[in-house]
Amino acid sequence: MNIDSFVFPEGDTEADNVLNSGIDLQFCVMEACGNKEAAYEVLRFLLEDESIQTYLDEQDAIPCREGDFTLPETLTGMKSYIEEGRMADYQDHYYPSEMSVDALIQTFLMDQDVDAFLTKFDTDWKRYNRDVIRKVQEYEASQSAQF
Repeated sequence: MNIDSFVFPEGDTEADNVLNSGIDLQFCVMEACGNKEAAYEVLRFLLEDESIQTYLDEQDAIPCREGDFTLPETLTGMKSYIEEGRMADYQDHYYPSEMSVDALIQTFLMDQDVDAFLTKFDTDWKRYNRDVIRKVQEYEASQSAQF
């Protein structure tokens, strides 16, 4: 079949629509890495324009950095959204896997108890993000202390 890609409408007008996309590439070198220079050499190779284009062509993907890349033909219907930056990250990128949100949602779908689902979700989110919450609070306190 010859089916183009498209952005699923979410608003009343086309101008309100955004493309939900999660670019699933993240590179890092751990502080304790014993071969940092070798790791950085691999990263430099992976981030070369030619390497990124090869990845895009093979995976029908969106580039993980700005540049003059050719998008795969399968993304033609979404090209204007990508080029204009009319994109939003997937919501599941904002909570840790330890929360087992898939199980929370499955339970909700079986018992349909909205209040229980939201209470458990909020409680678990705070539990599994306590370090992030603390860092944000410390940052905000340091900023307010400056003014």
